[in-house]
Amino acid sequence: MFSPEPWAHAFLRQMKTAEESESALEALKLYCRAALMIPGELAGLNDARRFARVIDRSLEQAGFAGDSGRRADLFAAVKYARNFFLLMVRKGCLYQYKKIVSRIRRVIDENNGTVQAALEAPFEPDPGFMELIKQRLLKKTKARKIELGFYLSPELAGGFKIRMGSVLLDGSLKARIAKMASDFGGESYSRQM
Repeated sequence: MFSPEPWAHAFLRQMKTAEESESALEALKLYCRAALMIPGELAGLNDARRFARVIDRSLEQAGFAGDSGRRADLFAAVKYARNFFLLMVRKGCLYQYKKIVSRIRRVIDENNGTVQAALEAPFEPDPGFMELIKQRLLKKTKARKIELGFYLSPELAGGFKIRMGSVLLDGSLKARIAKMASDFGGESYSRQM
């Protein structure tokens, strides 16, 4: 079974700063997504190298290879991502890129003290409610920062769910009804007229 853990740690081992890690991760996603959009498959390392050279030339033409410090750091992160991409192709792990990228993101967030969370609700909540949820999650997780996304889920009918990695906080109307049913022994009660 494939484990993205060693890949994530190998990727981040060479990174010196959080900004460098972010840049390299975005570049890796670019390489992988673009490679998977090519009709057919990369027929091996030589095809992957040719593909990487095309992207490198595009980046150079866009001015990323300049002497300014920021651009040079960014270009170094992109080159590192390219080499990592080539390793993924050589080891036959390109199709596992989503798992690898997801694990890299989690490790970066853990190192930065950031928790990714997603709020699911049947309607878009107001900003005050979103801020309240962030504050409560900060208190509960002891994280330095909460990045809270929103997903519309009309099937919830009421209430909301919050997902943080493998943790699910379910305050939906559906879950509350199911809990009430189990509290009453799972039987359905009907009113006699």
